[in-house]
Amino acid sequence: MLKGLTWRYVIESRPLSNQRFGERQIIASLFRIFLAAVGTQGHRDDWSIFPEYDREMLEDVGPDPSNDDAVRIVIDSISSLIEAQAIETYLRLTGISRGSIMDPAIP
Repeated sequence: MLKGLTWRYVIESRPLSNQRFGERQIIASLFRIFLAAVGTQGHRDDWSIFPEYDREMLEDVGPDPSNDDAVRIVIDSISSLIEAQAIETYLRLTGISRGSIMDPAIP
């Protein structure tokens, strides 16, 4: 009974559903942005949106966004973010928020 109540009044609640929908949009957008940055052959400056560790891994696999290893690096970069970092990164990479030039795009 408690599981049913929790499901109905918490998990299926409209505010939470709206929040989940927005979060899915943010994650999907980050995935597209990062994958586009991986595929910028000759423009590796775009790789600066990745943490140093991920940039080193991208150097090893090369700038092919269809490469499974490159896709895995993108997924790992996004999955390593906590919610607040994902939102801030999305806002900065889409130009919605400028942030500070002293802060990296992704911690």
